[in-house]
Amino acid sequence: MATGKKKVRLRGTVAVNLRPDTKIEDLTNMMEKGSKCRWGNFVGIVIFPLWVRGEDDPLEYVRKAKSTMDMKRISMEALILYGLVKCIMKIFGDKAAENIVKRVFGHTTLTFSSVMGPKEEVSLFDHPMSYVTATASGGPQALIIHFVSYVDKIIINLAVDTTVIPDPHQLCDDLVESLGIIKLAALEKGVHNMEV
Repeated sequence: MATGKKKVRLRGTVAVNLRPDTKIEDLTNMMEKGSKCRWGNFVGIVIFPLWVRGEDDPLEYVRKAKSTMDMKRISMEALILYGLVKCIMKIFGDKAAENIVKRVFGHTTLTFSSVMGPKEEVSLFDHPMSYVTATASGGPQALIIHFVSYVDKIIINLAVDTTVIPDPHQLCDDLVESLGIIKLAALEKGVHNMEV
């Protein structure tokens, strides 16, 4: 490597649903005495390597990300980190667990949420919801990306530190353009019909 050049290393944290069953439970079933339905979040994280390199085939990014994520999902990484944080919290308290979590998130570039939303429509007090989205704030990263699926839609939500990324609208436009390029490449190869 040439003198003065540093190797750029980008990593992200990816939220992973640790529940074996991802369907939405009816609230009445969850409230029944002796119910096996679990309340609250059961989400782990994995460290995901990011690469910045020009590819001739835009689908190469998708293939590489899918391959890496498939390996991460079958690994014990998310479950072990979840268990470790929970154990540290019980033994040493919330502050120690908070320090571990801050260290993990502080050594990554961005957070990406891949937790699936509901596949069937949800209503609140008999009012159907048109979409569901999520966000988080207060983390040490300058960029948090949430892709939330809801029925047949995907909602993209960005949380951005504008002192680091001064034009989040340009970032959104670039993201939409990249997804359009990937969609076009997939359609040209006849992968399947998808909407962006």
